Amino acid sequence: MMPLLGLALLAAAADAGNSCPLLFPVAGDAAAARRIAETIIRNISDLRPRPHRAADRTAYVLRVEPDWDDAGRWVAVQALPPPPPPRHRGELVVQAGGGGLEFRIDRCTGAISRMHYSR
Repeated sequence: MMPLLGLALLAAAADAGNSCPLLFPVAGDAAAARRIAETIIRNISDLRPRPHRAADRTAYVLRVEPDWDDAGRWVAVQALPPPPPPRHRGELVVQAGGGGLEFRIDRCTGAISRMHYSR
């Protein structure tokens, strides 16, 4: 009777660790979430990565991070790259504006939610 109880507890513990109803999560790691985000951006013509200024050709960068409010989601943010370091002592570098796209990607299903675009 004891081995049966032990197997039942092991099965319950293993099932508790898998929160996705699917066999494999669609966006289980950051690389898969990044591929989903890049596909979304590439297929929406107004949101394709493009230079933030005509003078320089620095494209937006895509950051994919865990959502700290919900462990079952990723946050994808399209933003400007970090500003260059100051060239001279005492020089102040200011980066303003830029905007970009931000949305959430569900780890289990790959569903997109809370998408917004700011300029």
